[in-house]
Amino acid sequence: MTYPLSLVPMRTPLPAVLGVLRREYPAIQPQIHLDTPREIERGAVEGRYDIAISGMHLNAKGVEIFRLYDMNMYLYCSKGHRLFNMPDELVDDELLRQFDTIMNVYDTQNQKPFDANDCVTSEASEVSIFFILSGMYIGYLSEFVASPWVATGELRALRPAIYFYPAPAGLILPERSATNPAVRKTVELLRRFASSNSDVP
Repeated sequence: MTYPLSLVPMRTPLPAVLGVLRREYPAIQPQIHLDTPREIERGAVEGRYDIAISGMHLNAKGVEIFRLYDMNMYLYCSKGHRLFNMPDELVDDELLRQFDTIMNVYDTQNQKPFDANDCVTSEASEVSIFFILSGMYIGYLSEFVASPWVATGELRALRPAIYFYPAPAGLILPERSATNPAVRKTVELLRRFASSNSDVP
């Protein structure tokens, strides 16, 4: 059984699920593949993966998508950036447009005010964070990816009450996998553990 995931945040239920599968269903041998969201979704649609975990933006036939856990994206800069010590009340669209940005290619419509100035793109927070930590870029990151760096004082969310958007993670189940008992058990465990660690029903 194979199921890939993008470089998912630390809230992922996968460790708990893998433990249960190994203890209670040793005949199931999971394989995990890391890839970009685009390749993950393509693999699910094309039948290369039994289960996939990615964003909720997929719109394709032949798959079911279940909300797995909630996540927010916030706008960050690093300690070396000129905005790091800027009071929140002074941070607005006009100011932010003056700085170079890193944009996630899957969420361009949500990432205000990035409609001006030089912008580079990435496919995941785990890539964007390198640009932001350079001190030369601002950009949106998953709160889970950013949290260790925020805790050490290396990153700061810029006016988080305004510059954020929800980006829930989804479990993608191809139709051809739905009747597989091992896949059904894994889906059940993923949804159970995700629900127990978040507000997702």
